[in-house]
Amino acid sequence: MQETKTFNITARQFEFSPNTISVNEGDKVVVNLTSEDVAHGFAITEYAINETAPAGTTKIIEFTANKKGTFTFRSPVPYEEDHADMVGNLIVN
Repeated sequence: MQETKTFNITARQFEFSPNTISVNEGDKVVVNLTSEDVAHGFAITEYAINETAPAGTTKIIEFTANKKGTFTFRSPVPYEEDHADMVGNLIVN
């Protein structure tokens, strides 16, 4: 049975909070990404997700977790070298 899992993720230099989210295969995933300080984003290559939220805004990202595994999410906004370390994990069971 498909469930909807909603996560409120805050992005700030240089971290996601929380930085790990866990769902079941087939779940609908809703990420409310809030950029606190500067523009941040949410990208998962394996799910073809690449979204950006300007500073002080919340971007709603929805997708179906149709692949099992652990997937890295990162901010695709390239403005400082430490930004490359801004990562988290999506775990799909």
